[in-house]
Parts: sequence; structure tokens; C-alpha cells
Amino acid sequence: MIPMLKYKDISRQTLEVEFIVGSMYFTIKDEYKRYVHCIFSIGRAREFVRILSNGEMAEVFDRGGDLLRVRPMRDDHLAIEIESKGMSKGFVLDKQQTQELSNWFQRVHKL
Repeated sequence: MIPMLKYKDISRQTLEVEFIVGSMYFTIKDEYKRYVHCIFSIGRAREFVRILSNGEMAEVFDRGGDLLRVRPMRDDHLAIEIESKGMSKGFVLDKQQTQELSNWFQRVHKL
């Protein structure tokens, strides 16, 4: 079983990354429970492993045309931004969280 990753930041936003029935879900919620999300097929896991390993900026569209933007930052932090439903929300992961996310993608890719 692949566990869900869940992170909170200082502005009370939550990033959830989970694997459900062959799909990877990315959801960012704010303190008022407003959310944006992207859904990707399991086949895209390898692409995310490459993006995180190379430390490159990337924009990836999901099945519904929503945008997930990944941008490396200083001190091995990683910014994730989702544009969905006319809204945009972002989240910053620290070095340890970025490594956990990379490991998660590798586990999903092996399925």
C-alpha cells in the first residue's frame, strides 16, 4: 500500500499527495477548505521522478487541463503550484519533504 503524504505550512495550507486506483492526486487546501487539485495517471510517475531528480522547473497539465507547476528553490526547497477551477494555490516543501515526495513517486512508478 502506498501511504498518502500530507504536509501543512505556516499559512495553514495543506498539500496532500495520494495514490487511488491507478491515479496520483495532488490537492492544496487553504484554512477555509477551498482547494485546487490535479489528477495524473500512474504512468506519469516516472516523469515526476525525473523532474525532482534533475531539480528542474516544469509545468505539467493533468487529464482535465489543470496545471501543476514545480519550481526548485534555494536550500533544496521545492515550490508546487496548482492552477485549477480559476484559482491558483502554492505550497513550499523543505528538503526532507522533497525527498519524501521523490521516494513516493519512485514507489508508485514500481507498481
